[in-house]
Amino acid sequence: MLEPAVTITDFVLATQSFCFAVLVYRESTDLPWLTFFGTLCIASLAGGVTHGFIPEESSLNYAILWKAALIAIGAMTLAGWYVGARFLENNRVARWTKKFAIVQFFLFSAVV
Repeated sequence: MLEPAVTITDFVLATQSFCFAVLVYRESTDLPWLTFFGTLCIASLAGGVTHGFIPEESSLNYAILWKAALIAIGAMTLAGWYVGARFLENNRVARWTKKFAIVQFFLFSAVV
C-alpha cells in the first residue's frame, strides 16, 4: 500500500457514506441526500484505490480513477446545493440556486 493513512481513511469514509446512503434509502429515498452520500462513497473508493494502489500518476488507470473521483466530488457538490436550496424560504431563489449548481457542475466536469 503506497499511502496507508490516506488509503485507509478513504476506505473508512467510503464505508460510512455507503451506510448513510443505505439509511437514507430505507427511510425516504430522498434523492439529493442519497446522491450526496452515494457520490461521496464513489469518490472515496476511487481516491482510496488511487492513493493506495496505483503508483504511476501517468498511467491510464490513475487518470480514469482520479477523474472519476473528481467528477463524483462535483456531483456531491451539486447534491449539496440541492439540499441547501431546500432551506431557502424564497422558492424563486431556490430554483435559481439549483440552476446555478447544474451549470457549475457541468463547467467543473468540462475542466476535469
